[in-house]
Amino acid sequence: MTDTYGWPSTMTAIDPHDDLDMDSDWQRLVAPEHLPPAIRAHLRAERGLLASVLRTGGYRVVIEAGCADGSLCLPVVLSCGLDYIGVDVVAQAAAATRRAITGYRLRPGQRAVAVHGDARALQAIDGLGRAPERPLVVLPFNLFGIVSRPYEMLQSAAAIGADVLILTYQVTPEASTARSRYFTLGGWPGSEVELSDGVHYQGDHFISSVYSPETLRRWLVEAGFQPTMQPFGDIGLAASGALRVVTKSLPERHAEPVTRPAAPAG
Repeated sequence: MTDTYGWPSTMTAIDPHDDLDMDSDWQRLVAPEHLPPAIRAHLRAERGLLASVLRTGGYRVVIEAGCADGSLCLPVVLSCGLDYIGVDVVAQAAAATRRAITGYRLRPGQRAVAVHGDARALQAIDGLGRAPERPLVVLPFNLFGIVSRPYEMLQSAAAIGADVLILTYQVTPEASTARSRYFTLGGWPGSEVELSDGVHYQGDHFISSVYSPETLRRWLVEAGFQPTMQPFGDIGLAASGALRVVTKSLPERHAEPVTRPAAPAG
């Protein structure tokens, strides 16, 4: 069931994927003690860029894919007076964001909720895609690089008639150094390999990719978006997509990029 606003009426809409197992790791990804100074500065710049987009973009509803504990986009969205929907594939993370929401005083008529769901299947969340205004799907803190088949998140956003904002890193030595330090502090020591589609940090049972602007642009165009690339801060890159045509159903899935490193076995 949905109301006339097109708001999610259930807190769970998840189809489990055997390639996602973040239940034990999601807290480490956003834990303050695992954020070196360069990453802290990056996240401040990320929030600043998001605030600028929200103040000028004309959006009313923001969907945060990978909301984690509610510390990434939630404060910015609510301070801008917009409605917020957090989505996370980890049930405990969605619950943490719901708890975070209770700590804010919402403005009259303002809404905020967090849902257990998959950003690659937003159309499965009851109510999404039927809001009267075009929403913005935000993919913060390089979520786009730690999820397999990330282009499906773009297809999913297009399927519900949303614009997208991918907040990721630049493909630079400075960004690689900051990311390596961050992953080492979090308990994922590893190494980085540069391939034709970007750079891929591979640790034990963990892969984080930073795709090149050319790769991001191609995927956005193929999903039906008009892409724009904007560097921010010292190491950040914002890849935004304005939806050109509202997709009625998901396009045919791409094959998994052949260049993405395989996760270590065992």
